[in-house]
Amino acid sequence: MADIRQILLHDWNPIGFLVPADEYDSYIPTLLRLLTRGADRHRLTEHLYALETICLALPGDRPRCARVADRLLESKRRPRPRATDPRASGNPAEP
Repeated sequence: MADIRQILLHDWNPIGFLVPADEYDSYIPTLLRLLTRGADRHRLTEHLYALETICLALPGDRPRCARVADRLLESKRRPRPRATDPRASGNPAEP
């Protein structure tokens, strides 16, 4: 969930200037659900575009939405450290 928040804030941010850290948090559950259910790049792009144009009433930017969709899909594929993995707690790994 933190990955999605960072992607929305730093890669998407259709408002275009510094926003509060929780500005797009209300969009995270739906994006997480789409990712969990296997949404493809096109579906994610169109969802982000609808958020821009309908929810935020801004001019949409499909190329940006497509780049963000790619980032969301990449974050889903990236392995997460396990709780027992020392990297998960921030401690250096033991040799």
